[in-house]
Amino acid sequence: MFQRNRHTDAINYCKQAIAAFEEALRHAPNDAAVHSKKGHVFGLLAISQSKIAQQDEALASTLKAVRSLSKSLEIAPDNKGDLFLRNELLITLRKAGLG
Repeated sequence: MFQRNRHTDAINYCKQAIAAFEEALRHAPNDAAVHSKKGHVFGLLAISQSKIAQQDEALASTLKAVRSLSKSLEIAPDNKGDLFLRNELLITLRKAGLG
């Protein structure tokens, strides 16, 4: 039960962070750093969701992470960290039959 509560708390924190990033992007839609951070948090959200058997939600979060990281890479194509994470997430999606 403790593990589930920990992951549920993590999910809630991720959702709050994503909402803050979305608000920031309303004011600066081409801020690569915000897109990058949002993508990373979506990745963390997917992990937490998968830990408590929210597989559909985890896949949706992974797709959103890929989209955010792709947007970051459109703006700042030299970000090797985002490129690596996006490619890893794409591999995960392919293994799930979605790529």
